[in-house]
Amino acid sequence: MKIAILCDTHFGARNDGQVFLDYYFKFFDDVFFPACEERGVKTVLHLGDLMDRRKFVNFNTLAQVRERFMDRLQSMEVHCIVGNHDTYFKNTNEVNSPKELFGSRYPDFHIYDTPVELTFDNTKIAMVPWINKGNEQESIDFINQTDATILAGHFELEGYQVMRGVKHTDGMKPDMLQRFDKVWSGHFHQKHEENNVCYFGTAYQMTFADLFEKKGFHIYDTETDEIEFVPNHDKLFHAIPYNDDINVAMIDFRQYQGRYIKVFVHEKKDAKKFDRLIEKLYENNAESVTILENETPTSENVEVDKDALATDTMTLISSYIDDVFSEDPEECKRLKEAFKELFLESFDL
Repeated sequence: MKIAILCDTHFGARNDGQVFLDYYFKFFDDVFFPACEERGVKTVLHLGDLMDRRKFVNFNTLAQVRERFMDRLQSMEVHCIVGNHDTYFKNTNEVNSPKELFGSRYPDFHIYDTPVELTFDNTKIAMVPWINKGNEQESIDFINQTDATILAGHFELEGYQVMRGVKHTDGMKPDMLQRFDKVWSGHFHQKHEENNVCYFGTAYQMTFADLFEKKGFHIYDTETDEIEFVPNHDKLFHAIPYNDDINVAMIDFRQYQGRYIKVFVHEKKDAKKFDRLIEKLYENNAESVTILENETPTSENVEVDKDALATDTMTLISSYIDDVFSEDPEECKRLKEAFKELFLESFDL
């Protein structure tokens, strides 16, 4: 039996922008559904954050999600846990967008806001939705008691990467998950694996932080116990390193239609050539063009400097809170938690 694994689809992200929705659905049209049909996949696990907005839904987004995603899933059995972006309240999963929007409309779309064990062939998978103050003890008890060898959830684990090079310094300790053969998780958007834990990451790019990340989805085979990664090569974000040696005539500008572009300028003595490059980008309907001069070269071998900036930002905020509220430890802790939540939400986690 083969099971498709998705997570962090975040429908409605980036202010319900149509460019983003079209890009997301293109992945499902061109990659996900064809791959599932080719491999005979009839079961899907979704590991949380189906929708993006916690407090409301855009009806245009909702109509498209139903028509272009949910309706196409009706030939499959889908098991979806609730993620943090799916919940209205922060201390309970009870009110959540998947249940309110899709629960009664799609009988084969199963939504779990409490832990559950599912068995596929002879493989038992323990599913744990977003852990909050209201369900923390229930979730921990479930994790400690289940005899499943695979644990799947929407976990915020200490020491794993919020974004490339930036490790989360709070959250659940991964030690309590060591007894499982495999731990699968949504929530953090960069695909990465350490010890028995695998964060699958988003299936498509969502910000420039994804510029050089591998995107796609996974298919688990219960017979072989192997996971296949099905890549998504389509990019919404592009970087163009520019210097005067560039051959503008050799660039296929059609690839940039409806895309977000950053042009990193390292040398610009030939102003006419540079202007021709920018004109060609706009002629081919690039969605956005940002010009960055005298920046560090950006390539697949150079990490994005914003990773270090993100770490420094949180460190500076924490230090400032420590200085100002040094005589009130409780207030200090409360403010750090509040800023941490805002900081993580800024990455659409």
